[in-house]
Amino acid sequence: MKINDGEREGIKNLVSDARAGFAKGVGKKEVDGFKIRLKSIRSVFVYDDERYPNLAHRGEYVARRSDYPVSLAEAYIWKRGDWKKYRNFCEYYSMEGAPDKERSAPVFFYFARHLADKNNAIYDQHGLRAAWALSSGTVPDMEEKLKEALLTREKKWQKSGKAKAMHECHEFYVEFIDSIVKKSAPLTREELDHFLMPLGKAIKILTKSYSDFVCIRGWPE
Repeated sequence: MKINDGEREGIKNLVSDARAGFAKGVGKKEVDGFKIRLKSIRSVFVYDDERYPNLAHRGEYVARRSDYPVSLAEAYIWKRGDWKKYRNFCEYYSMEGAPDKERSAPVFFYFARHLADKNNAIYDQHGLRAAWALSSGTVPDMEEKLKEALLTREKKWQKSGKAKAMHECHEFYVEFIDSIVKKSAPLTREELDHFLMPLGKAIKILTKSYSDFVCIRGWPE
């Protein structure tokens, strides 16, 4: 779909207003308002509750170490050819301490840690992109890490984040969302994630380059 100037202006104004709101503290009502504004820009810019239903049993999963499928869900994973990835995911769930930044898949590592403890944030390229846009500025070293994680050499968006750099940007993301939740109680991380994820997707679609992104976020490199 062709991008029009109204959509870019809409996302720019939303980012600016959300940043100001998060800086002083907002509640669920205000975040729901941001979500409505995001959907008004394009109807697809929403959190998909059917694709990602509520995770009701966080902290109660069992990381099986079987060499073969023992449930229907595991058989489905096996058939898709993802058995090795699934075994790694089980290891992430049971793991304690820091990840291996060279080998572990950041999105699945931090998702597994979230399943083990809901106080650990869900983390992916869309949330990180939204946090980057909504932040009030970054130090030069972190700006370069964010570029490395999310951009190609041509300064276009990566299809998926670069693993090592994504790990190195995780602390930035956690500090960002923790600062919002702390100011915005009783806003939960989950409620915030349901805004950040579609916002990050929207920014990726409506900005085709880093220079476009700089215009959207409203502060210079």
